[in-house]
Amino acid sequence: MKRGRKAKPTAVKRLEGNRGRRPLNDREPKPLAPATLAPPDWLGPVALEYWRRLAPQLQAIGLLTALDVDLLATLCDAWQKKHDAREQLDADGAYHWTESGFPVAHPALAQEHKATELIRKLNSELGLTPSARAGLVVGKSKPAGKLGKYLKA
Repeated sequence: MKRGRKAKPTAVKRLEGNRGRRPLNDREPKPLAPATLAPPDWLGPVALEYWRRLAPQLQAIGLLTALDVDLLATLCDAWQKKHDAREQLDADGAYHWTESGFPVAHPALAQEHKATELIRKLNSELGLTPSARAGLVVGKSKPAGKLGKYLKA
């Protein structure tokens, strides 16, 4: 198991402009773009809607590869689970009362919490949070020439 921070992907370092000025890993594996943006057939309706909204955007900025499709599908499925748990809580209420009169949390409350945590983690992995995107610069390049590296893009 590696220690310290997770390594930042080279693609993200490039988008940030290689602020650390350390040599970039030119030998990092470069996964192919997904052959299709078709969602997996097992996604529910909420997950499917989320997939159709998110996948084209991620592919357009180069953050969705063929290896990331399953991760994105898991994120979309977590949205479905959160939605389903929320609907259950809205219908039944967050707490039940036992026969002896004590309140007990609805099981869907724990399911919603687990789905929310998974969404938070996967959003960070896929660069979908403001902090994950904070340093990214998409579509800009530095001017060419000998002095280009000293000029702001």
